[in-house]
Amino acid sequence: MDLDRPTPPIFSCKDALGAPWADAVAAVATGVGGGREWTERHEARDDGGCALGAVAEAAVAKALELSVRKTVSAKAKGVFDRRALPRLLRWLDAVPLQFLATTLGMTHGAGGPSGRTDADAAATASKLAEWRSRLEYAIHEHLGALRVSEFFDVIVEFPDSVPAVRDLRACLRRTTLHAQLVRRLRSAMQSRLLVAGAPTADIIEQYRLTIRALRALDPSGVVLRVVSGPLKEYLRERKDTIRCVVTMLMGGGGGGGDGDGGDDVDALLGADGDDAVEGSDDEIDRDDWEPEPVESEAASSRGRRRRAADELGHLIGIYGSKELLVNEYRNMLAERLLSKVGYDVDREMHTLELLKLRFGESSLHKCEVMLKDVLDSKRINANVKAPPAPGTPAAADVESSNLLRESPLDATIVSALFWPPFACEAPEFKPPPTMQSMMDAYGKRYHHLKAPRQMRWKPTLGTVVVEVMRGDIEIELSVSPIEAAVLTQFQTKERWGMDELAAELGITKATLRRKTVVWVNRGLVAEEKAPGAVGGSETSYYVLTSGKDGGDNKFGAAAADDEGGGGGAVASAEDQAAAGMKVYEQYVVGMLTNFPSLPLDRIHNMLKMFVSEPPYDKSIDQLEAFLTQLVGEDKLVLEGTQYRRRTSA
Repeated sequence: MDLDRPTPPIFSCKDALGAPWADAVAAVATGVGGGREWTERHEARDDGGCALGAVAEAAVAKALELSVRKTVSAKAKGVFDRRALPRLLRWLDAVPLQFLATTLGMTHGAGGPSGRTDADAAATASKLAEWRSRLEYAIHEHLGALRVSEFFDVIVEFPDSVPAVRDLRACLRRTTLHAQLVRRLRSAMQSRLLVAGAPTADIIEQYRLTIRALRALDPSGVVLRVVSGPLKEYLRERKDTIRCVVTMLMGGGGGGGDGDGGDDVDALLGADGDDAVEGSDDEIDRDDWEPEPVESEAASSRGRRRRAADELGHLIGIYGSKELLVNEYRNMLAERLLSKVGYDVDREMHTLELLKLRFGESSLHKCEVMLKDVLDSKRINANVKAPPAPGTPAAADVESSNLLRESPLDATIVSALFWPPFACEAPEFKPPPTMQSMMDAYGKRYHHLKAPRQMRWKPTLGTVVVEVMRGDIEIELSVSPIEAAVLTQFQTKERWGMDELAAELGITKATLRRKTVVWVNRGLVAEEKAPGAVGGSETSYYVLTSGKDGGDNKFGAAAADDEGGGGGAVASAEDQAAAGMKVYEQYVVGMLTNFPSLPLDRIHNMLKMFVSEPPYDKSIDQLEAFLTQLVGEDKLVLEGTQYRRRTSA
């Protein structure tokens, strides 16, 4: 029988099991206890003769229990996209209860073939109702235990597994499997998710699915709070957690394009209003309200006050503070804006407006100024490249006007006080003459428009779109200015020594090697050792390849690789933290000048008491890392737990 399809109601064991088997089962009613004498003796009982006897009842209960367990496993195991509980309850009415009705000799109609009275039928119906309640509980218990053991897989397939979550929610209402659910789910996460080889982004995505699934299972949020504890602690120890969270907020790693990323950002930030404030008591449907489980320790410790945070609230809860997330968002927004080709920031503006609703405008004021700088740069860029008005000083500079008219250079003019510190991997970088002439013409026209302001260029920042052609293959790459400058040098010479090329560009050999890798990987440039070189300074050369020996194939295949390389445009969090601590160096040195030596906690307390500009708000761990850095720079000496100044011999 296919119970997945709607079926007409079954009224007898004969309908469900067939006449021969039903007749054999009917014999149990008279044969299980000793024939006619047993039947007459039990018909005289007050219960209407509906008792099976202790031995027979235990056997029937065991058989039905085994049948329920096997049926639950066969119908529900591994099937998450459709509900199993309603089908199992229909099976309960169709098979086990009909078996019991026949075994107990129950008939439909007053008196029945055995001449029983209405009281006998009522007693038998009461017995069947007792058995039905017993078997319903068994179905809920076995199905609930099965779903509990599979709940990690249910989370992985969420939201396609919503029917399975609804089944488990119904089972938890009838059983006491909450503690088992928490224990099994935490164990599964520990062994299958919180492992060293799992990428942080995948762990966070699984955490988001866990939040959604457990909110559908337990709107009170009690189970989620208990389960998420180890997961938050593990994510807190990973250095790239906050960056992965912000990447999700910004819609992935790409700077543009539409797709599912934008929809996912709206869902995470609560743009549709469905998830942003679900924890509010006023927004909970009174028909769906449920009290928190009595056995929950969290419920009693929180005074039974319902509070369910949304996804972003749980992600912020990993660190317990929004400041870290806002600062990382500011850094990543700066990187994205500086690497963007063009001035389209509609997507970033949309995300910022959603974040302002969550964190407030004051926290994100600097980010708002950054986006305003980009929009202002678009207008200024158009004015710079527009033909100057006749009679102005700019109109007399015909050479600059002609150069700007054909120049592909677009500049982003930033307000340095509102942007994070920029990375400076090559302070002495010298752009190629063609690039430098375009920058000079742009700066001169900007000075004419915004006098007395002048532009201070950051030539290592930004993005250069390079079109490279070899034979019939042409690719377009977005690379950093230094990488573009490296390739440009091969237009004048096909062979450069490493020291010579580094000096020509004004960068170190380490930076040159790192920036040349992108062209070596694409088969455009090859690195060669100088013949007979043993230890001299000029031991390596970079040579422009000819495309022979499969070079074209390598060049074409590399077009599908990631674009560009090198470091980010914004200083790393470690560098920014070190720069922020640097202002306290003179205070520390002054303390250790007046005192021979001081322990860490004493230095920390004195800085909190006496330093007001800028206010000292660092943790003792940050101070310890800073003092360790000063020890490494031979400015301090650590003797046991005491720090003192290093004195010259």
